[in-house]
Amino acid sequence: MADLRRLFDQHGVRATFFVTHAGVERPGHERGLHHNFRRNSDSYKQVRMIHGGEATLTDEQIHTHVVSNTLAFAPEAKGLRTHSLYYDSTLLPLYRLAGLEYDYSYQMPLVAGLRPFWKPHEIVEIRPITPTISTWATGFDLAGLALERLGVEVGH
Repeated sequence: MADLRRLFDQHGVRATFFVTHAGVERPGHERGLHHNFRRNSDSYKQVRMIHGGEATLTDEQIHTHVVSNTLAFAPEAKGLRTHSLYYDSTLLPLYRLAGLEYDYSYQMPLVAGLRPFWKPHEIVEIRPITPTISTWATGFDLAGLALERLGVEVGH
């Protein structure tokens, strides 16, 4: 990570590092949240312990805990990208209350001309993700990606 940051710094590129835990400092760069709502995550396990088990938890309790827990170690964060591209529309008001302004978790595979768009609660989807670098969607056939249609230039 230090090598990557050094490269960005050398070329005057300001990057966003989506952090998963405390202690990830990136002076001169933005930190965003990379929280994890999966049931095997540390945040989820922690909220279960606090509330005495899974059966009594509401989605709102889980979501609130995970977002506030992650925000605690990057309180200046204005954006987020969830693990596994997790999305639930009930998160949007919670993000807004937490002071978050943009999300980077929405995937739109192989869609051309993607641009940022507004979601409810004044949250902007900063750049919908299209996996043009990965070929999983085409059975690992590069031609199937139709990169020319997407406006992506491939170096030779």
